[in-house]
Amino acid sequence: MDLEPTMAKKTPAFQRLAISTSQWQYLKIQVAFEDIQGASSHSVDELLFRSFIVQALTSLHGLVGSAMQVDVLSLDGLVGVIKVANEDLPALWSALTLYQGIHQGNEFQFRVLSVSAYLLGLASNSRAWDI
Repeated sequence: MDLEPTMAKKTPAFQRLAISTSQWQYLKIQVAFEDIQGASSHSVDELLFRSFIVQALTSLHGLVGSAMQVDVLSLDGLVGVIKVANEDLPALWSALTLYQGIHQGNEFQFRVLSVSAYLLGLASNSRAWDI
């Protein structure tokens, strides 16, 4: 009888499991202008906001990135809510956080305020609660 030692046990490989029925991710993002004094004077419309996002995607990911489907759901001042497919979230998030643009001579960047698989998750920020 040939008995082999059982010391070489196989360890299970790390596996990430996310259970989500949503195929979309929702992001609340802000356009933050560099000059603090005139920040309230800046305004963007939905078309300009969308073009900023496309510029960010194009600068980091080229034409393939600019073809990504991003829907602007709402825009209130400089804060907007956008919708993107689950598989495109890392590419969009990286493009937004690394992009620095210029509009009318003023530098700006994006700030990702919150991300959720459900739109209702952006309605309130539990970190701001005073308990």
